[in-house]
Amino acid sequence: METFAILAGHGLPANELVTSLKNLGDRLAELDRPKDALMAYEEAVRTLAPFFLRLPAAFASRMEYMARDYLEACQTLSQEPDGDLLGPVVEVLQGLAEAEGE
Repeated sequence: METFAILAGHGLPANELVTSLKNLGDRLAELDRPKDALMAYEEAVRTLAPFFLRLPAAFASRMEYMARDYLEACQTLSQEPDGDLLGPVVEVLQGLAEAEGE
């Protein structure tokens, strides 16, 4: 459970916060509150990013769906995603996908 040990090193609530933000975004989207949903999804990605960038394989699947939800919320609002936030995330995800393909 190295994943949780890393989160625990920064405070176990980080793991719970990411999950809660994702769930909050989902509920807000269901309530037709896309701006609020976008803010929740963005904060989920922002909170998970440092952990993902440190240990990509441990957090890849989680980051994939967090980033997907964030991008879908941006599209719903015809808003550009935060390139500074997503740039490094996308680069690492692409690297992992290429490594799997080899």
